[in-house]
Amino acid sequence: MAALALVATTLSDVLMRTVAHRAVNWAFDLQTQYLMIALYFLTVAYAQRQRTHIAIEIGQPLISRFGGRVWDVIVDALSLVFIGILTYWTFVSFWRSWLSQELGEPTLPWPVWTSEIIVVLGFALTGLRLLIQIIDQVVEIARTDVSREPALLEEEI
Repeated sequence: MAALALVATTLSDVLMRTVAHRAVNWAFDLQTQYLMIALYFLTVAYAQRQRTHIAIEIGQPLISRFGGRVWDVIVDALSLVFIGILTYWTFVSFWRSWLSQELGEPTLPWPVWTSEIIVVLGFALTGLRLLIQIIDQVVEIARTDVSREPALLEEEI
């Protein structure tokens, strides 16, 4: 939805500049303060679910499949801590904006908290996705029979 709204506001701004020789004053602020923020932060949890984030695979070929699963849990747990901190601090910023009723730019004088809540929601959803993945991975590790996992050297042969 945010991507379509970005296209629609850009198109309307270009048409207004071309046809009426007047800019849509609020279009840029709407795009930068709401739509781009929503487009990014509300898709991070989905990208985490699909595991399409950048991953560092140095040393990955040197460990067994079981070790790789354990490593994924460690990385996801560290990511969850980091996302938790970001969620907390963005919530604090949101709450301060809510209490002060701080307004945005004069061309789009909406309360700032309305864009900050999108960031909080995006981080919270990403944290929830990480927590679900960690639980799934731990259950999978607990069900794995390590004695049946091929050794590193056996995998190469």
